[in-house]
Amino acid sequence: MIAYHFPPLSDSSGALRTLKFCEHLPDYQWRPIVLTPNARAYPGGGPPAELPAGIEVHRAFALDVARHLSVGGAYFNWMAVPDRWNTWLLGAVPLGLRLIRKHRPAAIWSTYPVPSAHLIGYVLSRLSGIPWIADFRDPMVYGSWPANAVQRKASAWIERLAVNNCRTAVFVTPSTLRLYAERYSALGESRRVLIPNGFDASDLDDLPRVDKPPEARLFLLHSGLMDVTDRDPTSFFDALAELRRRAEVSPGNLKVVLRASTNDEIFQKQIRARDIDDIVFLEPRIAYRDALSEMLAADGLLLFQGPPCNLQIPAKAYEYLATRKPIFALADRQGDTWRMLEGAGIKGLATLDSAPEIVVGLRDFLASIRKRQVTLPSDQTLSGYSRAARARDLAGLLDSIVGPA
Repeated sequence: MIAYHFPPLSDSSGALRTLKFCEHLPDYQWRPIVLTPNARAYPGGGPPAELPAGIEVHRAFALDVARHLSVGGAYFNWMAVPDRWNTWLLGAVPLGLRLIRKHRPAAIWSTYPVPSAHLIGYVLSRLSGIPWIADFRDPMVYGSWPANAVQRKASAWIERLAVNNCRTAVFVTPSTLRLYAERYSALGESRRVLIPNGFDASDLDDLPRVDKPPEARLFLLHSGLMDVTDRDPTSFFDALAELRRRAEVSPGNLKVVLRASTNDEIFQKQIRARDIDDIVFLEPRIAYRDALSEMLAADGLLLFQGPPCNLQIPAKAYEYLATRKPIFALADRQGDTWRMLEGAGIKGLATLDSAPEIVVGLRDFLASIRKRQVTLPSDQTLSGYSRAARARDLAGLLDSIVGPA
C-alpha cells in the first residue's frame, strides 16, 4: 500500500483512509505492507507515531521541496512537479522493489492526492508484473485545479498513465466515478469501483459522552479547514447577523466555534463587521482525539461544502455521523455531500450561499435541538458507513483481482 498520507501525518483525513484499511484488512485475510515517506517529509518531521500492532510500515527517503530545498521560502515551480514530495520517487522505488522481492505481494495499491504515489505504483507494477489498484480520492484534474499550468499538465499525464495501466481504479464518491467514466472510455465498468470513506466507531469508544439536555446556550461546532473558495461561510455569517437583529440568537443562547479554519484573519474581519464576534469564535487546531471529544460535547455540528467540491464528500461528514450528533450542513443540492447526508436521513440542510435559506434552516435546527426532536440516522444506516465495511469492499476487490488471499 503506497500512501503519502500516513501517520505521523495528522492534518489530513487521507491518513485515516489508509490506516483504517490496514487495521481492518486482516479481518478479511489480507495483510497490508505500507510504503510511505519518512517523517521528515511531513510538517514537524517528528518520529513515527505509535501504530496498532501488526501493521508493517516501511519509510522511504523523501523531502518537501518547500521546506528543504527552497531558498528564503522560494523555489522554482519545476522543482515541485508533479508535487512537492517528488524526491519520494528516489527512495520509494528501490525500497518497493526490495519489499516485492522479500514478500512477493499479490497486489499493489496506491492512493492519491499526492500524484507521485501513483507514479511509484505504476513503476513498481510495471517492473514486477503485479496488478495495480489506483485509489483516486479526488479528481486529479478538475475545474481550475491544479492552478499551476505545469503541475496541471503533469497531473493530467499521471492521471492518463494511471487509468490506462491500473487493473482497477477506485473512487470515493459517485460523481468522481462518473467523471472518470466519461473522461476515459477505456475505463470500463469492470475496471472502476466505488469505495467511499467512512468512520470507525471504535475511535469514540473511550471518549466521554454525556447526553445532556439542551442548555440555555447551545454550542455549535465546525471542526476543520474552511477554504474561502470551497467552504465560504459568508452567507452563514449574514444569517447569524440577521437572526441576531431579530433577537432570535444572542451571546446568551448560542455559541458557534469554528475550529482550525486556517483562514481566521479573513473570517475575523467578517465576524466583527457583522457584530457577531461574541457569538462566533475562531479557535486553533487541536489533536485529532481532542477534536473528536469536542464533537461529542457539541449540541450540533456544522458542515460547509460549496459547489466547487460537489464531487467530494469531506471525511468529517462521516465522523459527524459517527458521533450521532445533530448536523446542520450548508452545501449544494447537486453535490454528493448533500445527497449522502440526505440519504442518511439528515434534515438540517441549506444552500451554502443563500442567507435567507440558512436563516430558516438554522432557526428550525436550533428549535429541534431544544425540543430534542432531531432525526438521527438508524444503526443500520450507520453500519454501511463503517471503516470495517469499506475494508470488506477492498478485500472483495482484491479477491476478485488475484483470487482469495
